[in-house]
Amino acid sequence: EHMLKKTTLKNTSQQLIPWSRNFTGVNTSTINDKSITSGVWRRVPDSKNIIEIIELPIGIWTTDYKEYLIKLIRKTAEAKAATKGKASTNTESSAASSTSKTKDIFIKGFTEHHGTDTVHFYVELNIKKFAVKKSLIEAESKAIDKLLKLDRHILTSNMHAFSHEGNIVRYASPVDIMNEFYPIRLELYHT
Repeated sequence: EHMLKKTTLKNTSQQLIPWSRNFTGVNTSTINDKSITSGVWRRVPDSKNIIEIIELPIGIWTTDYKEYLIKLIRKTAEAKAATKGKASTNTESSAASSTSKTKDIFIKGFTEHHGTDTVHFYVELNIKKFAVKKSLIEAESKAIDKLLKLDRHILTSNMHAFSHEGNIVRYASPVDIMNEFYPIRLELYHT
C-alpha cells in the first residue's frame, strides 16, 4: 500500500534508491535520475599501511577490479622507473620533488581472499603509517577513495526490461516499472 501511494504520485519528492541482495555497500540517490553505489574499504587494525576492500560497487566484477589494481601497480612502477631515469640526469629537480609536502598515495601490492559470495582484497599502500589527526585522516581517506574508485554512477532513467507480456520495453524510471507490475503482483497475492 505504501508503494502504491508512492508510485501513484507522479511528482514525489522521495526517490527510489536501487537495492541489490547481499550488497553491503552504500546506495545514495542523486538528482537527475542518477544513483551512486559505493563499495567499502577500511583500514586493517594493527597495520600501518594495509587496507581491506570488502565490497565493490554494484556492477563492478571482482576480476575487472583486480585488473584495475594491477594497472595501478604497473603505472606506479612505470612512474618510478621514469623518475629514476630523470633523477640520474637531473638531481636538483628530484631533490625539489622529494621535499614536496603532498605525497601521492599509490598501491604497492595486493592479495585476494574472496569467498563465493564475498569480495576481499588486502591492499598495501605506500604510506609508512596511517594519519592520526582527524583533519589528516579525512584528507588521506579522500585520497584513498580517489585512488580506489569505489563509486559508480547508475542512470535510472533509461532502463530496459521485459514487460508482463514478455516484450522488451524501455522504462523511463523505476516508478514506471512499478506502475506496470504492481497491479499484476497485487492480483497474484489476492488469488
